[in-house]
Amino acid sequence: MKSCILLLCFYLLHTTLIAQTWSWSTDHPKPGEDVVVTIKGLEIKEDIHIVGLYFRDQKLTSSDINYIVENDALKLTFKVPDHTSWFRIVVRDENNQPIAGDNRDIALAGAPPASSLVDYANATAAYYRVMGITRNESVVTKMYRDAIAANPAWREDPKILMQDYSMAKTAKAEEDLKMINSFITSCETAPAPSQDLLVNSIR
Repeated sequence: MKSCILLLCFYLLHTTLIAQTWSWSTDHPKPGEDVVVTIKGLEIKEDIHIVGLYFRDQKLTSSDINYIVENDALKLTFKVPDHTSWFRIVVRDENNQPIAGDNRDIALAGAPPASSLVDYANATAAYYRVMGITRNESVVTKMYRDAIAANPAWREDPKILMQDYSMAKTAKAEEDLKMINSFITSCETAPAPSQDLLVNSIR
């Protein structure tokens, strides 16, 4: 029995020591900046594929990322895309399935407040499988809530309104649903082409 416990402790300690770590050359990347990322503790296979995922005008865009194996770690080099507030790296296996990932906010000059948070929320709400992100609807709802609190104009974006509603409904976030329904009601009482689009995006 003692031997089993010792073996278990050794296994847990070994697992902790080889835990996956991501090291970015900067925690606050800027558009156009050259960035180096090192990944340690990830099983290295010849047929992995690494991509960068980001939003450009709210459209999901991907680009291949070059890497080398150095000191039993993956070393990635890439240039941060222009016109994006959020960037995620995803490591995929031979079946194109995500096995690891990490992301950073991008310091995009002139971007609306909470742009990176909105991108992160959109990625988690709609693309969590390809992103390799575990989706928790309550967490995503809070992300939208915090982004709208920082910049109420986000509520007027049909795509964001629709995804916020979908996440809040799944999470059964009653207070958030009340705020969304109140906004829709205000649109219905003062119709305009853009407001009609907002209402239709939910219904």
